[in-house]
Amino acid sequence: MMKLCIIGAGFGYSVHIPAVLKTKKFIIVGIISQKKIKGFKTFNTIDLFLESQSVDIFLIATPPHTHLDIAKKIIHLKKPIYFEKPFCKNYTEAKELNSLLKLNKIKHCIGYQFRYEIAFMKLKELILKCRIGEIKRINVDWLVAKEKRKDFSWKNHSKYGAGIELNYLTHCIDYLKCLTNFKKLKIYSYLNNNNLTKHKVTDSIDLIMTLDKNIIVNIRISNNLNFSIGHKIQVLGENSNAELFWKYPFDESSTHLRVCNKRKINYKLKRNDSLSVSDTRIKAIQFLWEDFYNVLKNKKNTNVPSAEQALEIHKHIKEIVTL
Repeated sequence: MMKLCIIGAGFGYSVHIPAVLKTKKFIIVGIISQKKIKGFKTFNTIDLFLESQSVDIFLIATPPHTHLDIAKKIIHLKKPIYFEKPFCKNYTEAKELNSLLKLNKIKHCIGYQFRYEIAFMKLKELILKCRIGEIKRINVDWLVAKEKRKDFSWKNHSKYGAGIELNYLTHCIDYLKCLTNFKKLKIYSYLNNNNLTKHKVTDSIDLIMTLDKNIIVNIRISNNLNFSIGHKIQVLGENSNAELFWKYPFDESSTHLRVCNKRKINYKLKRNDSLSVSDTRIKAIQFLWEDFYNVLKNKKNTNVPSAEQALEIHKHIKEIVTL
């Protein structure tokens, strides 16, 4: 069992802890948090943790604008690091952090967990088996409710490495990379609605672009609705069309994958793929942790999301938002 230290008690607590425990490959030796968490040792600072505990691997699950500084504090330990996405708050910091990881030869992965969703992996498999044919167009819709919070939320603000561009568009670019392995993108139209110009809060995006000159992509994201609708990926090919739809909440019963050609085929999750938890993100992150574990143990060559890939995503987002 590898000794894991979790830095951050938000997403790190609600999603990563159950995912990590399900792998049966890690033991959580401490959580860096200002609040006490039942059943776990908590520490106010990384220094206090290191004074009393040994560790094999770190999870950084704090807001993205803190990732670079935290990594600088622990990188001398030469321990593997799992970074929750977004990797950093912007392209400049991502470039610096990627260089640090390379220089210090740190094994790492980035939390693009949606590529590990069972239905998404099935969609990718269909594309690789040429069931879709040559891809002509991809549409992505992500429609969620406005966050009802009275207190300040860093997730709404681009200056903290969040906002709609890095909370959602980051994942969308990763989808496109996984499904098409594109090299270049060309942006034709980028429309966004800033409802608080002073704080640069964007609550909707409509983006049209092409990948490698031949695949048309339309991405529409909105997080200002009265209720959450869901998240949809459509892949239109020369042979057939595929649609993957996650209806909120993310659970087994609300995940649908359909392929339409001469007849409609619905792909349902097989019994041996069934999810033992209601939140499919937990299962996806479990798969990612297990893949990362295999990398650390040199058991097999895997393609866990890397800082190089995260840097490329940051670069594409910079291209888009500065258009």
